[in-house]
Amino acid sequence: MTDQDRRVESESEPKNDAPPAESALSLLSTKEVKKLHNRSRSLRALSFFWLLAAALCVVFTATAAPQTVGSIIYPVYAGLAVLAAIGSFLFKTWSRLLSMALCVLLLIAFPIGTIFGVLGLIALWGSKPLFGSNRISQDQLRAELKLRESNNVA
Repeated sequence: MTDQDRRVESESEPKNDAPPAESALSLLSTKEVKKLHNRSRSLRALSFFWLLAAALCVVFTATAAPQTVGSIIYPVYAGLAVLAAIGSFLFKTWSRLLSMALCVLLLIAFPIGTIFGVLGLIALWGSKPLFGSNRISQDQLRAELKLRESNNVA
C-alpha cells in the first residue's frame, strides 16, 4: 500500500468529533438544563464582577504606599481579573480555571471577598459544559428551555 492510498483511506474515514451541543442538551434533564442556564447567567455576572475587582485593585494600587506588598499584589490581581473577565465573557476554557483560582484567593478577604469567592466557586463548579470550543451556549439553553416548556416536558 502506497502513502497516497493510506492518505486517501484516512481522509475517507469519519472523524470522531465530540457530539454537538444540541445532542448533549437533549441528554440532560430539564432540571439540569435550568441549572446550566442559571449558571451561564451567573458567569456573565461574574465577568462583570472581575472588571469591578480590577477597578478596585487599581484604586488600591494608587493608594498603597510605595515599596509595600499591596503595591505589587494589587496590580497583578487587577491584570488577572481583567483576563478572567474577558475569558469568562467569552466562555474560554482557561478562564474557568483562572476564575476558580481568583475566587479561592478572594476567600481570604473576609467578609465581602469571602462571600464573592464562595458565590463565584458555586457558579463555576458545575459549569464545565459552558466553556470551551464545543460548549453549550446561553442561546441554546434558552431555546431548549422554551422547547421543553412548549412540549410540557418536566
